[in-house]
Amino acid sequence: MGLYATGASVTINAGTRNGYNFYRWSATADVTQATSTIATFIMPASNVIATAEWLPIQYSISYLLNDGSANNLPWSYTVEYSFPIVIPNPTRTGYEFLGWTVAYADGTQLSSQVSYRIPVGTTGNVVLTANWRILDSGNQGGDNGGGGGGGSSSKPSPSASVPGTPEPTASFPSTPEPIIIGDPPPALPTATVVLVVVILVLVGVVGVLLHKKTVKVSSGSVT
Repeated sequence: MGLYATGASVTINAGTRNGYNFYRWSATADVTQATSTIATFIMPASNVIATAEWLPIQYSISYLLNDGSANNLPWSYTVEYSFPIVIPNPTRTGYEFLGWTVAYADGTQLSSQVSYRIPVGTTGNVVLTANWRILDSGNQGGDNGGGGGGGSSSKPSPSASVPGTPEPTASFPSTPEPIIIGDPPPALPTATVVLVVVILVLVGVVGVLLHKKTVKVSSGSVT
């Protein structure tokens, strides 16, 4: 602000505004609009009202989820957004979320707990890295997938023993004993066999002789 005589050279300076880029000067019709924060014009024969116009800077919010996933994440913001800006917690199957490691454009880095909120007055790009701890009870060492801050030691897990694979066993049926019904007849002595054969031969001879004799008798009686 100031008083200037007609025809005087006037220089105005918009300065800077946190979170904004200068857009232009807006002034009365007798003054050429300038797009530089520092502008010079010749004072007309009337009062001049010069207004600096600004555009909010859009900053990025990027994430390193380390195999996690999340819904409704904000990816950018300006200083005109409603603060604090809430960052939803990510999820990852088999893991517990430990919090975000947050890196700001000015070099500030912090490790937060879950349910992080970007605070009022923040400017610049923001990078958030998710930190995890494995929930597998068989893993004693744990796993922090975040990379910097926010981690904690894994919970001790009970030891587990795995039974060995049993060797396969096979059983084969034994060969059944032959079934014998009754006792076999005892073998006859060789002498007994010879005697029986002789007796049978004699009986046969006698029978033949008797038959011939009978025929003869029968034949004689006919004559």
